[in-house]
Amino acid sequence: MICDKKADFLPGIIDIREKKEDVCPVDWALNVADAARKESCGLCVMCREGLLQLYTIISDITQDRGESEDIELLTDLCEVINKTGGCEISRTASELILESLKLHTDEWNVHLRRKRCSASVCRQFITVVIQPELCQGCGDCVEKCPEDAILGGKDMIHVISREKCTKCGECIAACPHQAIIKAGAVIPKTPEQPVPVGSFGGDDDGGRRRRRRG
Repeated sequence: MICDKKADFLPGIIDIREKKEDVCPVDWALNVADAARKESCGLCVMCREGLLQLYTIISDITQDRGESEDIELLTDLCEVINKTGGCEISRTASELILESLKLHTDEWNVHLRRKRCSASVCRQFITVVIQPELCQGCGDCVEKCPEDAILGGKDMIHVISREKCTKCGECIAACPHQAIIKAGAVIPKTPEQPVPVGSFGGDDDGGRRRRRRG
């Protein structure tokens, strides 16, 4: 049976052919697969199961559960769906994901092998941190955090609990001093507990000097 549903999800998908610093090709492909599987009627096997498999594999990659052969597996699956898919939705989605795989292979490999997301989009590969030299202790981020993951009172450099933080980004948008950032492989040095504004920097950890070895 052939489905006549159209790929109406396309207007909401940005162009991946031009790499943008704030766009992750892997997350982009995940959004394509997610939108397609939700739009598909599921009448044929490749539309129903194929799109679900695409979504599951890409989701695993963004969650640091990817495997070395995933790129080859996704490529093969996209080609099969494109040839045998029963509707425009599944064929278009497979073509788009295949385009991301071919144009941005390096970034897919970075996710799989180096456990990084260059665009700082995939939450599993980032850490949200407050830069102590920029924090003014205003408390705006504390009020906005839905998980109560930020410690610190007025005029104190705030600290984010990595155990509680869900990396939602609410605090980043709330900070008027642009003190909160997404960090990748290199995480800026921060105090372990809130300390007075201006007291943390360089080798001075909240007023406690670290003894150098050697």
